[in-house]
Order: sequence, then structure tokens, then C-alpha cells
Amino acid sequence: SVIIPVFNAEKFLRKSVLSAVNQNFVSEIIIVNDNSTDNSINVAYELKKLFPDKLKIVSNPSNVNVGAGKCRTIGIKEARYDWVAFLDADDYYYPNRFENAVELISSKKYIDGVYEAVENIFENENAQITFLKTRPERYKKDSLRKKLNLFTLDYRVEPNQLFKTLINANNGFFHFNGIIIKKKLFKSVGYLNDKLRLCQDTEVFMKLAILGKLFPGNLDKPVAARLVHVGNRVYNNDNKLVYFTILAFIELEKWARSNNVSSYMLSAIRKKNTLKQKLKMKWL
Repeated sequence: SVIIPVFNAEKFLRKSVLSAVNQNFVSEIIIVNDNSTDNSINVAYELKKLFPDKLKIVSNPSNVNVGAGKCRTIGIKEARYDWVAFLDADDYYYPNRFENAVELISSKKYIDGVYEAVENIFENENAQITFLKTRPERYKKDSLRKKLNLFTLDYRVEPNQLFKTLINANNGFFHFNGIIIKKKLFKSVGYLNDKLRLCQDTEVFMKLAILGKLFPGNLDKPVAARLVHVGNRVYNNDNKLVYFTILAFIELEKWARSNNVSSYMLSAIRKKNTLKQKLKMKWL
């Protein structure tokens, strides 16, 4: 099941859906409308007419916009299939997006998810400059330059080391567009945190890494594109990003305590939480 949260994405939604609908292994696409005020819902129903057996349209039941995290949770709960993937409404998949991941899933007895590289496509030069300012200096070295425009891990890690590399933030990151996860694992971690309008990916990826076995797929060749443009929430909410990043680690620590995670993991979360608050969300 591919889940697409939608808020005011009428310019992009058609390309997004069309990039997913004919992919091998995609059985359904769930569009979750988050009280869009533009023509997004009409575009969705036009697409539904073209692909009636594959597209499902649901709406956030609230009368207000609740954010992508809550909509992803709605989509996960609506999903009919055991594995879920995601696509933001202004992004798109590349051809053969799932081939490598499905082969990896089929080859391993115990696997709960796969994460792969996602490429940043820039709307204009200003968007690229803004994004590159956030990238660590190590990406400007020859060995990692090819990953400068990717959301990916710098190097492969075993599933039991994934939490450590994510909490230390020294090996890159992955993106929702590049993951495939067992639906039941999302249920185990409590889905996405409704309190986090931003940074819900940071928190839930660490939860998934703690409770599940997530394997790296292709970390060099992207499976999806992420459009970086002036409408991206992260690049228009600097102050909110600081607040929600700190809140994400506070929430993660609460969750870790209630789920009896190992003392090492809890200690690492507490340490990061303290540093985040002291340094005003400066990535380490």
C-alpha cells in the first residue's frame, strides 16, 4: 500500500500518483486529503476515475489541517496490505522503485523494512543553495560528494546498529519516500506522533530502528525524487523546526521509558535530548 498525504498539492499530485500507480508490487494507493483548500481533491477524484481499482481517497476527519504525520497514520490504518510505502504529494517515484527492496525482502527470513536513497530535485537555484547550507561539510569531500544531493546513509549498517547511527546523526538520514515497512511494525511503535507537526520522521524512524529489523537497500542510486521548493514546510519554519526537533526527542524519551528499551538506548536518547535543548537544536 502506497500512502500519499495531500495538502494543497494540485500542481504536483497527478505526477506523484502516476509515478506510483503502474509500479510493480503496488496493490493500492491511498490518498489522504488533509483539508486542502485548493483543487487537490478534484484532481484526486479525476485520477480515481482513471484507476478505480487502485486508488482509494480518504479524508482527515478533522475540520482543520493536521499535518502529514497524522495523515500517514490514517493511511497506515486504512492500508489493506502487509507492507506500506509512502510518497509525498509533491514528489515522485523513479521507474522500478520497488524491485531492489522486494528482492531484499524475499531474500531474508527476518526483515521488517528497507530504506533506500531519495534524490533532492531543486525547483530553482535558491532552493538548492538553502538546502546545501544544511548539509554537513563531509559531503563536500570527494568520497561523499556523489551523495551531496541525496537523503541516504553514508555507509551501510546492520539493523542492530541503525538506532546508534541515527541517534548519533553521523551517517546521514533517510526519507519517507525511500522506505518500505511492515504495517504491523508501525502499529507496534504507536504510529506517528500527533504532537509533532514537524520532525515526526526523526522520532518514528528511531522507534522503528529500536523495535524492528530495517535493512539498507540501494544507498547510492535513488528510488524516488523529492522536490525542494519554496512551499516545503521545513524551509519555511526555522523557528518551528527548532521547537519540534527538541520536542521530538522529549517525546522519544517518554516512549522509550514506557516501552522498556535497553539502558544503553535510553541513555543515548537522554544525552541527545539534553544536548538538543542546550544547543538549541544544533545537529551533532
